[in-house]
Amino acid sequence: MKQVYFFFSFLIVFSYNLQSQQVLFDEYSLLTLAESGSVEKKLNEIKRLTGVEVYCYIAKSLKNKTPEAFTIEKGNTLKIGSPGINNAVFIMIAPVEQQLYITMSYGVQWIIPDQKTESLIDLMTPSFRDKKYCDGILKGLDVMEKDLSVFSWVPVKIDIMKTDLSKYVGKVITFEYTNKPDKWKIKHPVTSDVEFDKNYKIGIYNDTRLTAELFYSKYMENLVNSILTSPAVKIFARVRKVNPNELELLGILY
Repeated sequence: MKQVYFFFSFLIVFSYNLQSQQVLFDEYSLLTLAESGSVEKKLNEIKRLTGVEVYCYIAKSLKNKTPEAFTIEKGNTLKIGSPGINNAVFIMIAPVEQQLYITMSYGVQWIIPDQKTESLIDLMTPSFRDKKYCDGILKGLDVMEKDLSVFSWVPVKIDIMKTDLSKYVGKVITFEYTNKPDKWKIKHPVTSDVEFDKNYKIGIYNDTRLTAELFYSKYMENLVNSILTSPAVKIFARVRKVNPNELELLGILY
């Protein structure tokens, strides 16, 4: 948790589903019509150029909910992001409670982890203190656009056991996985753990041969448990490197 002078940031990562057309929700009427148009234009531009869905929700009130609970509730209601890939960002602004909450979905956290999210908060907050909310939002979105444009989010379906991954470095792949070892111990993270750790990984096997290592963040323990316990699962991952093959987990589908 990171505290700032005017707004607070609470970080949590979770997965969204399906798609929604509206990208800006201003219940508080915080922005003028022209400012709303500028923010909506930037949000749609990010989606068009990067494939990532960024949503901005300006709440009239948190209704006595924590920022975390309110954001999860709204995210699940709006059903944003692409299934499996989890390519969504949710910016929640609560003027009454003076709180700012930015959420990165599973896929995006590899590009914008907690530390970068805190930097975004620091960048946006001075404008918010000066009541220049549109300027603050646009500053954050400009940085997000630059970071998110590095990778493609179009998944390529492959046979993980037969494919040369060197052709897919930096790209998103999806594959069916059923051949899991009977005993695979995972590192169970706790709140105080770092977001990424070299030990947050499981093996993808072809019979007894290790085909690739699948890395995950401390927020993805539920996904990893599903991979290891489900009879069959479709995995979405980005190829980090080859020789040895390393993948970054984005999400799963059954």
